Amino acid sequence: MTDKLESLKKEILAAGGMTSNCNMIGLYTACGFARLGKHVPGTVSQRLRAAGIGHIPTTLPQKHTQIRAYLIASPIGQLIESVLTPDIEKDEELLSLVAGAAKKIAQIKEILSA
Repeated sequence: MTDKLESLKKEILAAGGMTSNCNMIGLYTACGFARLGKHVPGTVSQRLRAAGIGHIPTTLPQKHTQIRAYLIASPIGQLIESVLTPDIEKDEELLSLVAGAAKKIAQIKEILSA
């Protein structure tokens, strides 16, 4: 892993595991590219994934746009991966997470209204 990729991981970690403070220029530079060519987005995506970094959009654009990057192993990264990867187990996790959040919100409302 390059120093720039390691630096990107630290930046994402410092932001809580996810950041929208990324753009294609920063990502391809972090992955060792000097220019954004035709096949660069796919290679950048592979290198980010190998470093434990996911991104949205899942197919990186060739133009200079903002990208949401996240650490795959972080809590927010696991949530994003669950949303992006349809399967029954992940559906159950998401439903459980939402139900738990709704229960906590109801408890907070109850405490505030007392």
